[in-house]
Amino acid sequence: VISGGSPGQGNTSIADAGPTVEAGNVAGPSPAPTSGLATAFPDGDSVQSPAVSITLSKTSVRSFNYSSDISSPEGDAEDWVQFALEGQAGGQTTVSVVLDCSGSSALNVELIQNNALLGDWEDIACGQTSQLQLYLYAGAPYYLRLTPAPGYSSINYVAYTVIVQLSK
Repeated sequence: VISGGSPGQGNTSIADAGPTVEAGNVAGPSPAPTSGLATAFPDGDSVQSPAVSITLSKTSVRSFNYSSDISSPEGDAEDWVQFALEGQAGGQTTVSVVLDCSGSSALNVELIQNNALLGDWEDIACGQTSQLQLYLYAGAPYYLRLTPAPGYSSINYVAYTVIVQLSK
């Protein structure tokens, strides 16, 4: 179950987040394109094999941040981030998802659980931090599917950081 359909201005600093997980390249995300022609290196992640898979807990790992890049129609067209919530199945927890991006496109974010689309927000404009407040339940893992929004330029490129954290 998700509450709140649109992203709002974030009030969480990226520096306040927990463990950092970098994408497959050593240097982190590719630099933001100046000509709109950059492409992201395919990293091979999928819903079956997400780029990151973490269980959040109020007693140990409360948050994580993940940085990568995506591009379409060429390059890595999507990234998958998986997280689960520790606790008794059905227990409700408030989770904050903070997104920061740059590039030639906006960012499209979907939340999926048990192969069902739970949330699909309007494209998130890059250049400002956006925050989604989610009311989720312990049990099956959740997946964030991140894709560049179509139609912005010949190659839609986005470098991003996503922070997922349990609310205090």
